[in-house]
Amino acid sequence: MPMNPPSSTIQGRSTRKSPGAPVVPAWIGPLALGTFVAALFWRAWLARNAPFVPLDWAFQTTAEVHAWLWKLLSHELMLFVLAFVLGVLTPLGLAEAARKWAGRFRIYAWLTWLVADCIVMALCLAVAWNEWPTPESLILPAIFALAGIYFGAAALGGIRKLAWSFVPAGIAGGVLIGAVMLLGRLSVSEAPLAFEPNVLNMSEKRAMAARIRDSRPPPGEPRSVRLADHEIDGLVNSALGRIRGGHKARLHFAPSESWIELSLAGPARWDRRFLNVRLAGDFFIDNGHFHIGLHQLRLGRFDVPPPALRLVAGMLHGMVMDDPQLHRIMGAMEAVRIEPGALELVFEPGAIGRQVIPSLVQLLWQRPDVAVETGLYLRQLLQTASDLPPDADGFGRLMEEAFRLARQRSPSRDPRLENRAAIFALAIMLGHEGLEPLVGEILDEAMRSRIRSTMGSVTLRGRRDWPRHFLVSAALKLLSNEPMSDRVGLFKEQIDSKQGGSGFSFADLLANMAGLRFAVGAITSEEGARRLQSTLAQGFQVDDFFPEAKDLPEGIPAPLFQKKYGGVGGPGYHRMVEEIQRRLDSLPAIAGGFPPAS
Repeated sequence: MPMNPPSSTIQGRSTRKSPGAPVVPAWIGPLALGTFVAALFWRAWLARNAPFVPLDWAFQTTAEVHAWLWKLLSHELMLFVLAFVLGVLTPLGLAEAARKWAGRFRIYAWLTWLVADCIVMALCLAVAWNEWPTPESLILPAIFALAGIYFGAAALGGIRKLAWSFVPAGIAGGVLIGAVMLLGRLSVSEAPLAFEPNVLNMSEKRAMAARIRDSRPPPGEPRSVRLADHEIDGLVNSALGRIRGGHKARLHFAPSESWIELSLAGPARWDRRFLNVRLAGDFFIDNGHFHIGLHQLRLGRFDVPPPALRLVAGMLHGMVMDDPQLHRIMGAMEAVRIEPGALELVFEPGAIGRQVIPSLVQLLWQRPDVAVETGLYLRQLLQTASDLPPDADGFGRLMEEAFRLARQRSPSRDPRLENRAAIFALAIMLGHEGLEPLVGEILDEAMRSRIRSTMGSVTLRGRRDWPRHFLVSAALKLLSNEPMSDRVGLFKEQIDSKQGGSGFSFADLLANMAGLRFAVGAITSEEGARRLQSTLAQGFQVDDFFPEAKDLPEGIPAPLFQKKYGGVGGPGYHRMVEEIQRRLDSLPAIAGGFPPAS
């Protein structure tokens, strides 16, 4: 008797397995689906508990801006990929739904799978974001999950059906690519938008940076920063100014509708064409909950239709919530108060404002932001100082510890930035705590108290004032936006030479100039930065970095300084400076490759 193929009965009808169907154990699909869902929840939990790394908005190059934008976009792309894979695995893991709803009721199986996927994605996002996602945030992931369900359902029918499923998918993909190309042509314009960007001059930048820094509240109180339209324009254009020329923006805030206009210059091969964007809508933050609604999005000559605006709003919301840094910043805001022509950010009491505000300042000053790293070095140095025996060379031991940590951290980081943070930490701790606002908001009250007890307790060549001269000059050199040469050290000595001061000191000037050279050698090149780390990590030798100075004249009153040395720039003064330069040039560290301060 001939053997019939195995069959099963679905709703009273006899069906046979497709000859092309893969022969796999029935438990493989549910196991794969369950494992993947568990991995999604684990990933969401890791995202929720990711450590906060403050944003560095002090972009210096186009590549840095592109890297930051790609980081934001890549989070969303990864979410779409995960949604697609979840969709593929769902029919294979819930194949029973296909058998239950076979035939004309197959649509119910698809709805069952899609609803299950949406529930899983909503729960994962709720875990990662610590709040329920908005419906708009789920639209695009649901579309990708539905595309995955299409291929997963086809796989249930066997290899042949799966292969044929690529035909309509390819046609749909071709239509989508054509639509994107058409959108690109409509979005690109031959001229930028007709407005002049608001660019802050140097005095305006200084005033704005000082006002932002001075917004620090008393402990336990929220921090509020109010920015007018033209100031936000200045911040945005400061960031755009780091990219190759031609980009500009302007913004306006109002309670009912805020808008932004952007003109982004295309690459050279576009023959100076522009992507002109106008985006209008409303947004608010209430107790850390972020909402955005779009009223208009125009790309060149193309107005995005209203139904698609919800997709774009959902993607923008997801980009903010999926990025650990932006999400943490939004969550730390009590409110964003929108006034006509102004925006007020209110941060909850705590450390987040001290980590975010410096990044805004960096947009104005165009300096690398190493405030967080400086805090790390400071905590390590304070612990080292507390463990030092009374007769130890405190200055040398702290220099060794700072650059030992710099060498330890540099294999995966820029050694010049690590050296910068190490010098800032040493200067704040042993030089002057007033440097802290220039570096960033680092110190809490406990750290400030410990620094005050440490400052002045270490010596350099037996002098308690020379660590301050050496390290403050080094820090000010790094903080300057333009070469300052020896003027940093000279400034203090000119003050001292006035009536009531301690008098002009060539020995102190040597300490200042040695600090300047030290700073230059620490950051001039990666090779020099690593060489300095290796040298100091093995032990601080004072003769390598600081020549003898006890025989140099000190305490010179202003009248005598003018009479004997001709004042600053006089012949006698130049002879003494040449002697100081000769001593500095003879240092082993300088001979080893550290260039003199310019």
